[in-house]
Order: sequence, then C-alpha cells, then structure tokens
Amino acid sequence: MCDEDCDLGGLCGLLNKPKASKNLPADAKPVVASGTQSDEEKALTQYDLGTALQEQGQLREAIRCYLEAIILNPNLVDAHYNLGSAIQAQGNDREALVHYKRTLELQPDHVLANYNLGYILHENGNLQEALGYFEKAAKLEPDDFDTHINLGNVLRELGNVPRAIQCYMRAIEVDRTCVMAYYNLGNALHDCGQLDEAIRNFKKATELDTNYVDAYFNLGIAYQEKSEFGKALKCYEQCVSLDPTFHEAVEASNMIKAYNLAK
Repeated sequence: MCDEDCDLGGLCGLLNKPKASKNLPADAKPVVASGTQSDEEKALTQYDLGTALQEQGQLREAIRCYLEAIILNPNLVDAHYNLGSAIQAQGNDREALVHYKRTLELQPDHVLANYNLGYILHENGNLQEALGYFEKAAKLEPDDFDTHINLGNVLRELGNVPRAIQCYMRAIEVDRTCVMAYYNLGNALHDCGQLDEAIRNFKKATELDTNYVDAYFNLGIAYQEKSEFGKALKCYEQCVSLDPTFHEAVEASNMIKAYNLAK
C-alpha cells in the first residue's frame, strides 16, 4: 500500500519511477536489412528491433539486440541507455548502473541516464551521489516534474527541507495537476511544522486523486496534530473505505473513537 513503511503518527512516503527506453535518435533513420549494410546501419537495425521488443515486454530478446548493436557500433549512445533500461526492468540495478554510466561517458548530457542513475542510487541509499545526478538532470531538462520531485525527495532525506520544498513547488509550476508534487510538498511542509499549508496541499492531492489513500492518511495526521479530531477521523475512515487492509488507518481511527468515548 505505502511505498515506504509508515508507523502510526508517521507520514507515508512516495518515490517516483525510473524512465523507460528511448526510441530511435532524432537524426537516425530505421534501415531495412540488406547484404550491403555498413556496421553502423546494422547497429541501428538491431537498436530499432530492440526498442520494439522492449516496448512489447520482451526484455531478454531486446537485450540481445542492444548487445548486438553495441558490438557493431560501440558508440551508439542510446543502445547503451536502452540496454541499461531493459536490464533495470529485469530488476538488476547493479548491471544497469554500468550501462547508464557508459552512456554518460559517451554523452554526459544524456538526461534519462542521469535521471535513472539518480533513481537507482536513491533506491539503494546513496543519497549524495543520487543528488548530483538528479541535479544534472534537472538542469538539462528543467520542465520535467518527475525530476524535480525525485530531487526534492533526496534533499528531504538529506535534511535540506527548504530546498526540497522549492523542488516540489517547481514541479507544481511545471504541472499544476501533478498529484505527487502536492503530496510530497505537504510532507515537507509537515516536516517544518507548517500544518495549515501541509493540509492545503494534502487536500489538493486528494482532490486530484480521490483514491489516494496515503494522502488521506497524511491529511488525517496533520488534522490530528492540530487537535481537529473530527476531521482527522473522517480522513482515516476514508482510508479504510478505500483500503480495509490499511492497519495504521484502522488503528488511528479506533484511537480517536476511544478518545471521544472517554471524554
């Protein structure tokens, strides 16, 4: 249910997802196989086939095509990137890192490789290193809200909540319907004790996604900390109606009901 374990009284967390494969580069044209192809043309054919296979979920076959493309043209940047993407989709983050780093050796300003390196490193707790890659990705593509959210998440975990807030606000500037930006901004504002602002952003998240269980739960926590127990109870009950297995919400709801009976 939650992306991170959450104890009663602790906010639920959230992390965005890695980016998927790239299609053919803008300056590359798919080529028809023939006996007169150069190695570079054959590499592009294999790359194109690998991309099509990856989009169909045939990862093993796609990986074989990307490897063949790299043998034929070791400098085909996006073959290295897509190879890393396919391997990451198989759950092998360590091997994916190797290919993303090779991508950046060939093209340091490759946005998606910087992003996915940041994602994997964050997932594995390497926050400082992840920070650098997300910062680079944000500079290269300043209008990508996913990057700003993940950058904010890393900064928040590093204790730099003011900068994290700036990142989430930037994500909202890019996309004012981005549920995760409002949700994570609410979390960061809660960290700072700005409960009214946190509530406003959690409410916005639930307005944009009426089934967002974690946002209702965190909204309930914020109301509870303001001693607005009636509103908190409604949030917890909404959580339970959406997910009856959300035990923290059940417990929080029962605690408020017991408190009301004891008054």
